[in-house]
Amino acid sequence: MTKPITSIALMSFYEEGRFQLDDPVSRFIPEFAGLRVWEDGTPLAYRTTFPEREMQVLRGMSQGQSNGEIGRELFLSEDTVKTHARRLFRKLGARDRAQAVALGFRRGFVA
Repeated sequence: MTKPITSIALMSFYEEGRFQLDDPVSRFIPEFAGLRVWEDGTPLAYRTTFPEREMQVLRGMSQGQSNGEIGRELFLSEDTVKTHARRLFRKLGARDRAQAVALGFRRGFVA
């Protein structure tokens, strides 16, 4: 009976505007901030990468595309592209697009 109650509570919170469906989970559960996707390797020496959508946004930035151009190519709103870019900046430790692209090249995320 817990799942139906939780579902109804979430729908009520959504209707009240307490959260949006594209809000990062880390906003509510801080431990989820900065998660990466496991790519391969052993548990002691594993390699991670960023989610594919964030990588697509980084590749678009590396090609000099604006947020609008990236959004049109990926069928995303400009605000969604900005959200992915902000997440990339935070994960890479970048201040802006130029630094994110430079770090992406250095770390081999973009060629």
